[in-house]
Amino acid sequence: MSFGLIIEDGVLKGFKMPEHDVHKKQFAERELKQRITKEQLRYADHALEFRARWLLESVGYGDSSCNIKDGDRMPAGSNIPIGCEIPEVVAKAIRALDEMKKINKTHKQYVFLLNEVYLARKDNERIADVIKEKGYSAKQFENARNRFAYFLVN
Repeated sequence: MSFGLIIEDGVLKGFKMPEHDVHKKQFAERELKQRITKEQLRYADHALEFRARWLLESVGYGDSSCNIKDGDRMPAGSNIPIGCEIPEVVAKAIRALDEMKKINKTHKQYVFLLNEVYLARKDNERIADVIKEKGYSAKQFENARNRFAYFLVN
């Protein structure tokens, strides 16, 4: 597709921009940088931490409002029983991650990276240490977190 000045009958009518992926990607990154604030990044970190704790924590019925009978236990990471409430921040995080998965292959990789980093993290372990251990770069993690923050607040 050609681009440049649009001239009809010797009169300048407009300008046509190229429509390939590089320009779309640059525009999306520029828009993302303008919208993400430190507060939103902190909220995204909180949501990912809370979701990881929620997923890894035992949903034992004896310890929760879902108590069906004494002694019933569910293993950590299992699905919650029907009727149990999910915290709002976890629901938002799950929705944002699902939206990211639907976009493209890169966003699916971002979701995988975030899951792997936050779910593999142990008590008081730094995120930077987990990122290095898993073989990711800080830039990859930053991109994934920024995208997640964007989808979390929008």
